[in-house]
Amino acid sequence: IGLNFGYLNSVREAFPGVAFSVIARGRDLPNDILVARKDISDDVFVKVRDAFAKNGNELMKAILAGEDNQKFKGGYFLTDVRDSDYDYVRSMYRTIGIETLTDFVN
Repeated sequence: IGLNFGYLNSVREAFPGVAFSVIARGRDLPNDILVARKDISDDVFVKVRDAFAKNGNELMKAILAGEDNQKFKGGYFLTDVRDSDYDYVRSMYRTIGIETLTDFVN
């Protein structure tokens, strides 16, 4: 069973007297991203990117206002992201037989 860090901590809290061991650890996944269509204008792209760069702290405060969003505490916005950073994720999808990423995988 694969567990992310947050879920593992909730299991540990639910079973405080039980010792859990990590038997293997996979590679870290790349950061979450905002995705834009290919034909977005450079002007719009720059405005959105710069808004996140300039107002990231305020945006994160707004996100953290929701109790269910506390998992993002300590988060911040990156603006220097390369498409190739996500090749690892694409390879995981190919491993399970997904060749095109046009639909959500349940």
